[in-house]
Amino acid sequence: MFSSIGIDETAGKRQEASSEIEKQLARSTEEIMESQLSDPADRSVQNLAESLRESIRTRTNGSIRGLEVTVNGGAVVVSGRTSRYYYKQLATSAVLAASTQHDLTNSIEVERATPRP
Repeated sequence: MFSSIGIDETAGKRQEASSEIEKQLARSTEEIMESQLSDPADRSVQNLAESLRESIRTRTNGSIRGLEVTVNGGAVVVSGRTSRYYYKQLATSAVLAASTQHDLTNSIEVERATPRP
């Protein structure tokens, strides 16, 4: 006859081992992510992109859907979708006001309104 205590102990040990493996995996993932951003230049680029993204959101009152800002070398690329050309212009002026040392490519798409019948 098997002891249920022995089975319960084995299952508990397996669960503890599984939990420990998950914790180690999470720590390893965090360490990898931190090491990828350990270069000050990478953090600087990431901070600039986030700063520009926030500036555009503020200036356009969040009127650009799917807003993406990427910084690559000396170039800034802005993309997304909006319903008015005016918001695209505001995004351009927000980037130019915040960063005069980067070239700008504004790839924001202006969706045309459907004509009313």
